[in-house]
Amino acid sequence: MRVNWGTKRRTWADAVYSKPAEDGKSEEAFSFRVFVEALTDGEIAQLLMGERHEAEELVVSHVLDWSGPKDENGDPVPFDPDELRDGINQDPDVREAVLRALMWASREGVRKNSRTSPG
Repeated sequence: MRVNWGTKRRTWADAVYSKPAEDGKSEEAFSFRVFVEALTDGEIAQLLMGERHEAEELVVSHVLDWSGPKDENGDPVPFDPDELRDGINQDPDVREAVLRALMWASREGVRKNSRTSPG
């Protein structure tokens, strides 16, 4: 038999990035939230040392939902792992924002949002 150590650690995290505004003089901020399953220490090492395709698949497999992405008409886009994959492949700012959110969630967010055991 194996010990059941509990459920996977999951939490919401903010993915934030900016782009030059149309006026070319300022930046426009974008943000959305991702619901992620925290990475283990081994997965973090794999993410940092692995090939780009392996890292992409690891990220996509750990993002379980999102809130905030909108289409060209401003309508909410339901979560779809393929849409996420396209976003992180097509836009380095989106990729970096999702990676930062996942790393934060894996290191800080789950601790912050987890319940402490009775003393």
